[in-house]
Amino acid sequence: MEITNCASSYVPADIVYQIFLKLPAKSLLRFRCVSKIWRDIIDGLSFAKKHIAFAAEQPQILPAAVPFPIGAQALHSLTYDGNSIKESDYPVLEFLNNESYDLSHIAYGLLLFENQNCRAEAFLYNPLRGEVLELPRASTPAAETYSTDYWYGMGFNNMTNTYKIVRVFPVKADDDHMSSSDGLLASEIYTMGTSSWRRISSIPPFSLSKHGVSVYGDMHWSTSWIDRIDDRMIISFDFGKEEFIQTSPPDHLVLPNYCLKLTNLRESLAIIDLSSDHQFIEIWVMKDYNKKEWAKEYRTNKCEILGNSLFFSVGAWGPSLYLYPNNEMNDNCLYIHDLKMNRLMYKIGPWRDESYRHRTKIFSYTQSILSLKNFGKLVSAAEGLRRFSFLKSARFIYVSP
Repeated sequence: MEITNCASSYVPADIVYQIFLKLPAKSLLRFRCVSKIWRDIIDGLSFAKKHIAFAAEQPQILPAAVPFPIGAQALHSLTYDGNSIKESDYPVLEFLNNESYDLSHIAYGLLLFENQNCRAEAFLYNPLRGEVLELPRASTPAAETYSTDYWYGMGFNNMTNTYKIVRVFPVKADDDHMSSSDGLLASEIYTMGTSSWRRISSIPPFSLSKHGVSVYGDMHWSTSWIDRIDDRMIISFDFGKEEFIQTSPPDHLVLPNYCLKLTNLRESLAIIDLSSDHQFIEIWVMKDYNKKEWAKEYRTNKCEILGNSLFFSVGAWGPSLYLYPNNEMNDNCLYIHDLKMNRLMYKIGPWRDESYRHRTKIFSYTQSILSLKNFGKLVSAAEGLRRFSFLKSARFIYVSP
């Protein structure tokens, strides 16, 4: 097969495909306008999955107050080039008036929002494309008084080439439920492109930490605080088998611990250990996911500024770490620790209002070419405006089939 348009005469399609894989997602959005062949390549599901793995996208972080404050809001991402931290020129997300939705999870360049007033409602948003996919309503009614804890996670099944979302939530006592040691929980899974959620029998043995980590195509959480040390594990959801599994941390580490944080470090599951006598930062990386083998990959000195601080949010940011301490002396700063240079730098902000400080969650974010039109039907402009008038940056609204 050859491409014969004027932009690339007689260039074999497989060569173009390989070039596209290494280009930034934002450039690909422009190139898809060159020809129908290029558009079909760039919009394809298989290409989007490979592009996430191959493209040298600049890692970003997205600070957000969770829950979001009521009213208009614009969220900007931050990038770090090794010398300075820069805020994006244009907002990743703009709300005109948001009274219901909160950002729950980010994976594969997609933002998952859940409705705080109706927890059965959620939608996905690709900021780069301005596309929204309204998910089907959850099939199981959630408890009204038992708990406000819900957990979402996204993954990819390589065997079936499908994206999936798992949802864990409390259920009413008279519902058909599975009992975990922490209460009555239920699990559902949604395969993107289908019309409904499916109830599954597997549930986590314990309540999960609020925010999980997506890596290896699966989701991973630490357990919430429990008394039995032997039960403090990493809980993973295998999207291929559609079941929860337990993973032991390195022998000497005890999860959960306010000084131990799960993160995705260069597409490997990692534990950031900030508890070492308040002097060092250590990072343990899972070197073999199938064998569950850990290795200590980094040990670096803490800066005196960080001291014995607790941390609101910690995670990997490319070859660096971001740290947002709970320290009244840090003047509301976001710290960046460069692992290669063993250097600490910081930027004041980006929080304009000190009252948001204790609600700030920092999400890792990478732009993605993945198009949500692969998973839903486009609604009319009038219908889209009616459903998502609060989301200024949305351009195309899709609903699940």
